[in-house]
Amino acid sequence: TGGFFLLNLALAVITEVYDEENTEAKEDAAEEAAEKEAELDKKEAEAAKKRKELGLDVVSEDDEDDVDHLKALNLSQAGPSPLQKLCQAIIEHRFFGPFFVGCIAVNTLVLAMEYDGMPSSYAKGLDVVNLILTIAFILEMVTKVIGMGFEEYAKDRFNLFDATVVIMSIVELALSAGGGLTALRAFRILRVLKLIRSWTSLQNFLYTIYL
Repeated sequence: TGGFFLLNLALAVITEVYDEENTEAKEDAAEEAAEKEAELDKKEAEAAKKRKELGLDVVSEDDEDDVDHLKALNLSQAGPSPLQKLCQAIIEHRFFGPFFVGCIAVNTLVLAMEYDGMPSSYAKGLDVVNLILTIAFILEMVTKVIGMGFEEYAKDRFNLFDATVVIMSIVELALSAGGGLTALRAFRILRVLKLIRSWTSLQNFLYTIYL
């Protein structure tokens, strides 16, 4: 009954989470476009000001190309590495959040499908799904750490919670592979709490209780 309760809870939450994710994605896209436009206008104004100060009202195409090349070179030297840029792009993708919400939904479904006395082949199938989900959550954590930087990543308590759940999942896999304790499987239920990050209203409620 506990598993079915979790399943019903997760399905109710996921519906609201997807609506919030879609709304936030549209708002983020509009905000990003506005920021890029403002940044471009600022650069053009600064370039025009410098040309005026130097008395270069007319600049040849070759000169503009040289200036653009130097700007790009300076930005590449001061900015994040290509790997970090890639991870940032993945994190900011509109399907990044919904994808892992779906992973949590599958995890909840797998928890609800477990029962005492289930056949070994059935249990192995669920273990395979759990392994895939664990790898997915590990990749999520690694992508965020690289894209955000460890210091920025660690500032968010929910990120630290996610990391704790991932580490416990790795420990569980290591122990189960060696025939060790299986009691750590109970910690899989903590993955459902990852939905709190996406469910803004519940997150605010918990913050209110905590404070």
